[in-house]
Amino acid sequence: MDTRAAAGGWVCALALPVLPAFGHVNLANAIVRATTDATSTLATNAGSNALDQPGGGGEFPNWQGFSNAGQTLGQSSVIAMCDFSLFMNSKLILANGFANAWVTPGADLLSANATAESKIEIDFHVHGPHHFEIHSVDVSQLNGVGSAVMLHEGNEVFRYEGLHIHEIRGALPEGDYTIVLTASTQSGPGGANSVGIFELEFEVIEGLLCPADLNGDRAVDDADFVEFAAAYESLVCPGSAGGRHEEGCPADLNADEVVDDADFVLFAAAYNDLICP
Repeated sequence: MDTRAAAGGWVCALALPVLPAFGHVNLANAIVRATTDATSTLATNAGSNALDQPGGGGEFPNWQGFSNAGQTLGQSSVIAMCDFSLFMNSKLILANGFANAWVTPGADLLSANATAESKIEIDFHVHGPHHFEIHSVDVSQLNGVGSAVMLHEGNEVFRYEGLHIHEIRGALPEGDYTIVLTASTQSGPGGANSVGIFELEFEVIEGLLCPADLNGDRAVDDADFVEFAAAYESLVCPGSAGGRHEEGCPADLNADEVVDDADFVLFAAAYNDLICP
């Protein structure tokens, strides 16, 4: 308590503690652009035709889109189809999209082309300390494109293409972010089947990234030690190079594809601190 002299008497002022500013992210305020577009051209001895089918729409918390520009003329046909669905709450993004293009040539085919694309772009702002968890991402492709990309102030944070992984974590420094999800395909008169797929489960979590917190309870304790010890015993992480693991490998704290003494040193320091920052 602070007691100060003032004209006409004494004034008692209570000194209040300065509280920390809490971070805040609300995906309800995100800007979402979500579209589908399928096109096809087909020319046969029976005639010719061109189709363009755009789609996509919605508002928080649900968006959906579907486009179909498939057609048949005579003995030849084309598939041009794509769709997506997106659900968001204040912290979570659940998205999936599909695109397929395929020309089936007949003896009467003169020319053909088919394209399809599902695309979702999400702009959001991060204020204060946060990190992200990708619970699952599947970006498959067969002659097409499936990709999941996140940018921070125009700089790439991650890019996943042509793989399936889960339980990946990373830092979210304050600033503006864009997530871009794409499934796109194209097929010509040669008749190749082309497919692109994306699926993403992405969560924003308040607090700084705490890699040694393997079970996500914001503490590094005996429960995390049990998980780390099991991975340490196995030594080698499953999955591909570059820290992109088919089954995830959170105990690989330095992302060198093995769980060894170097990771143990990092884990032990966090275990000693107990509480995540």
